[in-house]
Amino acid sequence: MERPEGSNEMPPGMEPMPGSQAASSSKPKAESSKPTPAPKQPEPKEEPMEVDDEDAKAKKEAEAVKAQGNAAYKARKFEEAIEHYNKAWELYPKDVAFLTNLSGKSLVWKQGRS
Repeated sequence: MERPEGSNEMPPGMEPMPGSQAASSSKPKAESSKPTPAPKQPEPKEEPMEVDDEDAKAKKEAEAVKAQGNAAYKARKFEEAIEHYNKAWELYPKDVAFLTNLSGKSLVWKQGRS
């Protein structure tokens, strides 16, 4: 038996499974009404981010200390660089970049010592 694509026609001797479209009718039902659109929800208002002046100042200071650490690292002054990165982390512990610099440079320094 050949069956056209999209047909619900069953082969001779076969019964449609309960709950299937073919069980209810061999032709698809036309919808009687249009689907109702989802109700529109009000768009959330954008709230301005409050930047704490103290927080911004601490981050700026930590960035400056980190830059000193980077300069010390490039000069292969690893102990000094670690001190700067540690200080930057203490000044602004919200930025994990300071912590990753500290851990990465500490590892390099320890490997160089052994």
